[in-house]
Amino acid sequence: MPDTLVTILQRADAIPSLGKVLLTLLAMAVILVPLEYLFPARPNLPVRRKTFFLNLSYWFFNPLFTQVTSKTAVALVFLGLFLALGWTLDESFLDGFGPMSRQPLWLQAIEILLIADFIDYWTHRWFHVSRAWRFHAIHHSPEEMTWLASSRMHPVNDFITRTCQVVPIVLMGFSPKAALLVVPYIVFFVILLHSNLNWDFGPLRWVFVSPLYHRWHHTTDPEGIDKNFAGLFPIWDVLFGTAHFPRREPTRFGVNHNPPPESLLGQLLYPFRKLTHQHPESHQPQEGEPSENQSSVTSEQ
Repeated sequence: MPDTLVTILQRADAIPSLGKVLLTLLAMAVILVPLEYLFPARPNLPVRRKTFFLNLSYWFFNPLFTQVTSKTAVALVFLGLFLALGWTLDESFLDGFGPMSRQPLWLQAIEILLIADFIDYWTHRWFHVSRAWRFHAIHHSPEEMTWLASSRMHPVNDFITRTCQVVPIVLMGFSPKAALLVVPYIVFFVILLHSNLNWDFGPLRWVFVSPLYHRWHHTTDPEGIDKNFAGLFPIWDVLFGTAHFPRREPTRFGVNHNPPPESLLGQLLYPFRKLTHQHPESHQPQEGEPSENQSSVTSEQ
């Protein structure tokens, strides 16, 4: 890999250390374990030994392998694009270009969040209605929603999501530095969304995605299937007919049909196995049939 790409990855903090991973784990535990005890969505949530160690395995595997691999792959995609367009890929890449890059970094960060979340809504929705569901099913496999379960993500899922978000934003001229400003907060927010907290954000429930809102996305209850795809702003679900946000809790989580095995290697290989059935709860199309999109906005009091 060219030295420039390595330098860019280092400056973008794309090459984490074991120490940082351990420190982040400790910080999240100190913050979220007491909160889950004080404000539980499900009191006395059982801690299954096998599930706990699988989640913990993902906590180390993702930053030390999956994210490094996907970020490196995205960087190589950029190298190919820049070569094809006749552009020079150097450290100025981090400053952006054109009108977008001349905006204050804080304003770029806000715009990047909106654009990235809009793109993520559609890529996330695509994972649910295509054969790529097999990769995304890994993220839906936890049967107990806790902050540690947020780490489950298949490398292919991570690469596709990052590529679809990052490439358009960079080609529009935004500075990656602006995105790096908010990455730590977004990481914490995503972990919070998967926690066993009963928070619905009250009057802001339709402004920001909350833990309760996101649990309705992870449920296997029929009313919640293919709902609440947005990761940050529920407005996308509202606009495109996939919002479902009753104030009560869903009853169950996981994958109904052909669930992934409860092992790291088994889940990494799971998408490549020949499955015995389609995943009907995700409305995947059968051979020769168009996919169906359910559209409803529900807000039950």
